[in-house]
Amino acid sequence: MCKSFHKLILTLLLLTLGADCSFGFSMFGPYDTWQVAALGYQQPEDYGGPQNLGDRFRWNTKVVFYACDSSFTSFFGATGVSEVDKAFTYFNTLSDQHGHTNLSTMITTDFPLNTTRANQTAANLSLIDVRSVTMSRIANILGLAQPDRWVWTLHDAFAIPGSSLPCPLNMEYVTVQRNFDPISYTYSSYVDGQLYNYYISDNCSGSAVAVPVGVDNSIKIERAVADGLDANFDSVAFGRYYSGLTRDDVGGLQYLMSAKQFQLEGTPNGATQIATNSSSPVLTNTLDYALFQATALNTDPATLQTLYPGLQITSTNISYVLTVTTNYTASTFYSNAPYAPVDQLPTLYETFNPVYSTNLVTNYSYTYGNVQVLNLWSNSTFTDFYVEVKSDPYSPALNPHYVTNTVSNSYTGTFTNGEFIILPSNACGGLQVVSNLLTNVTSIPLFSYTNSFATNVTNFNIIGNLILSYTNTYQSTNHTLLVYTSTCSTNAVALRGGVDKVTFIRHDYDSLLGTYWSPVTSSYQMVELTNNILVTNTYFRTVTQPDILIRGKDQIAGPAVVTFNLVQFGGYNYDKTHLSTDGQGPGLIYPQVTMDYGKSGGPIYINTGFGNLANALQFYQWGTFDGSTNAPTAYPSGTSLQTLVSNLYFQVTNTAFPYFSIAANYTTAKPYLASLGVSGGTAPYKWSVAPNSPYGTNLPSFLSLTNIASTWYLEGLNPTNVAPGTTFDFYLQATDATGRTAFGACSFVVNP
Repeated sequence: MCKSFHKLILTLLLLTLGADCSFGFSMFGPYDTWQVAALGYQQPEDYGGPQNLGDRFRWNTKVVFYACDSSFTSFFGATGVSEVDKAFTYFNTLSDQHGHTNLSTMITTDFPLNTTRANQTAANLSLIDVRSVTMSRIANILGLAQPDRWVWTLHDAFAIPGSSLPCPLNMEYVTVQRNFDPISYTYSSYVDGQLYNYYISDNCSGSAVAVPVGVDNSIKIERAVADGLDANFDSVAFGRYYSGLTRDDVGGLQYLMSAKQFQLEGTPNGATQIATNSSSPVLTNTLDYALFQATALNTDPATLQTLYPGLQITSTNISYVLTVTTNYTASTFYSNAPYAPVDQLPTLYETFNPVYSTNLVTNYSYTYGNVQVLNLWSNSTFTDFYVEVKSDPYSPALNPHYVTNTVSNSYTGTFTNGEFIILPSNACGGLQVVSNLLTNVTSIPLFSYTNSFATNVTNFNIIGNLILSYTNTYQSTNHTLLVYTSTCSTNAVALRGGVDKVTFIRHDYDSLLGTYWSPVTSSYQMVELTNNILVTNTYFRTVTQPDILIRGKDQIAGPAVVTFNLVQFGGYNYDKTHLSTDGQGPGLIYPQVTMDYGKSGGPIYINTGFGNLANALQFYQWGTFDGSTNAPTAYPSGTSLQTLVSNLYFQVTNTAFPYFSIAANYTTAKPYLASLGVSGGTAPYKWSVAPNSPYGTNLPSFLSLTNIASTWYLEGLNPTNVAPGTTFDFYLQATDATGRTAFGACSFVVNP
């Protein structure tokens, strides 16, 4: 039976080697029951075992935030942080030769089979490239395993019952493949065009492993970025760096995260899904948003909630301002016009005298928890009504006739008038309008005046017109709507497509101590398949800690053990709540993931027995290098503490900008100018919108960045078609003279 089994394995091996595929990728996931340390799994640098087809685990979060803490920055300095940024930027800007940036549309053949390059100077110094290792670890974080390692792997090893042969001749080994062609999704013996065989290594002390080997012995280095330059921890990795992802890397990411790859999974960790309940529509009446904002400005919270029942106020800011109020008092006098006939009656004249008063006014600024502003904006219509008395030009001079008229003039105002809804407690995600059932138009008085001298004009001449009363109103439009409510779920299981593209954003700690990481919120949309219909749902995440935390740590294991880990993963979590019936994937990968970069000092030397530097075995030292003639950088980089602190404090300092104050009746745009500031870094600076902002890469249409005499400003004009109280969020970045960047999550509010 054993001979037949060996023949079967050999036949399968030959058939596999002859298969028409030359690519391969592997995937990580939770360890299966047979993936034990005795068979080469669960090693110190591992964070999961190789998965079979259909058992993939992936990230389904579109915006991922990362940060370097003080243990990393103090060792690697500004240059090391910059190299990490370059690695993440490469994934942010990944595209094929046709400009496709989404994995579902990328053409894998646009990518090369080998992107490994060499720098001989760095090799002589035993340097390992920080940026390239980071690129490899990002690929691993996204779910790709080392394809060269798992192209062949042991599933089982056991002693043949009754055999009298010595080990390893008495052993039976079951070898499987966990490497797949990214096009045909079949098992593959190739990785980026390189064919692999294997041999069994057994120490006859309870440990055995299948060791994949390249058929072409001249190829001694792993090609896939997911493998990592340090896959075998040998000198062949020294001086090597990646110029980009390989064909197999991109193919593997497509299989994991393409929007066309659907799998049953739960809601991503920390995310809330907003779903619309379309089974029971309800009626609701909209409210006047302009009147609400005007009322809220000078109304305390308790009174405001009385005026608007059900209103949730989550925060209140109070400010005090001095205002000047202008009132007018009317006075009349009688006079004869020059050269008028003696018998002509005197003429009544009326004048208005301004009276000014200064008052201290309390202004309130609120944040609401259940206000939904509708996109039903229209320019406001204003109407002037007034009653006037004027003389009949054809009446006798000594017996004038008077005519009373009522005049109405309508015009369009320069600010917008909208509507809003106070959401019920169960509508966490807002309301979806189905139809408008009723439109109500109401005239709201803004200003009114009555002339107290109106009764005295009957016996006198009137020069021009005498206004008896004046009223100014505007038209408030409200609707009765048929709406669907929305509900929020943090554990919604659905058949979802992949995110198609992950955007990485660096969000730094506040200082060298790394004690505070300010929370950040992102929202995004994903597609799920329900009843054979594609449905787009909205998600939002409040991130209270970095999704990926990059740290520095001594990675020489001990005592009495000699192992070296360039980067050790931690906190790698798999969502196994909704596994298939066989207990395997698919599933999700959850943050927070830690990446601990080894910082054991300079070069590492190993001596066996008595010896010295001359006969020591040298291991790696971190460095930065590329294909240019520039000298490599070794770490610790020798960056001075002053430079390091300057870099750590190189950040955008003003993220909440002064707001536009929109008057209810302004007719011309008012200029706006706010300076942009940073702390730390090296001047001069250049400002721009962050290229990978989750809020988009454009500023609001009425704002722009401008440089005036080496000082940067946020410049604009008052918006004429934006609702008062609207908040605009955007990311700005400042780049200093050394190429370092600081990001700021900025907020701009348009207030009445």
